[in-house]
Amino acid sequence: MSPAWTAGAVQVLADARAMSAERGLPWVGDREVLLALLASEGTTASVLVTRSGVDRGELLSEVGRLKPFQGKHPWAPAVDSPERTGFLRVNVVSRFLMWPITVLSRKVDGPSSGLLTTLEEEASRQAVREGTTEVHFEHVVLAAASIIHQLALSEITEPKELHRSRPILDGYGLAYADLMGRLVGRAGYVLSPSTAETIRVPARPPAASPEVETALGLARGRVAQGASYPEVLEQLFAIPQARSAISALTAE
Repeated sequence: MSPAWTAGAVQVLADARAMSAERGLPWVGDREVLLALLASEGTTASVLVTRSGVDRGELLSEVGRLKPFQGKHPWAPAVDSPERTGFLRVNVVSRFLMWPITVLSRKVDGPSSGLLTTLEEEASRQAVREGTTEVHFEHVVLAAASIIHQLALSEITEPKELHRSRPILDGYGLAYADLMGRLVGRAGYVLSPSTAETIRVPARPPAASPEVETALGLARGRVAQGASYPEVLEQLFAIPQARSAISALTAE
């Protein structure tokens, strides 16, 4: 069970996101989180600073002079899973240590089991991002688009099976950046501190809805029989509920 987030933590994250948006920054960096922690007198960080005798105003000015995040590669959680299961050759030491496990897993669960696991994990993360307690087909669709998007952000070459799934995503118009742009625009989303209540982090990891769990169960069975990731993706997208989710996500 994951712990819930306090109202103060939610407020700080919303403020940090607002600061980044106001400055036209592409990422919410640790500098913005630190500024948000210090900007409000009610945060634990501000209380500790005051108690230690440090001038909070001077500290805020000093932090504000720091450079924002300059890197091109943000945190990409979807990269971790394919690396762990041997689909990405990034961390040589990790791949060597995990090699016996990945070999066994591929023999038992199928050669594409690692990518399917990545899809399931990313769908759960998409549900958390949306603040819902259930994983729906919308989250599975967003996850499939997001995995390739995260690899591109990290400048990592796509594994062959993921590359072969790209025409499927393109055929449905599922470019992740475009999808997120539509979602944000449709919601009339304004990044400001007053929207802090819109960030909802469930106390427990989201569970798959019955329909999604059935679909993923069938997908696991196909993968165990040797089906490739693109084949499984096509099967998932052929499900009526997935088609409805795709239509809703790609609607102008």
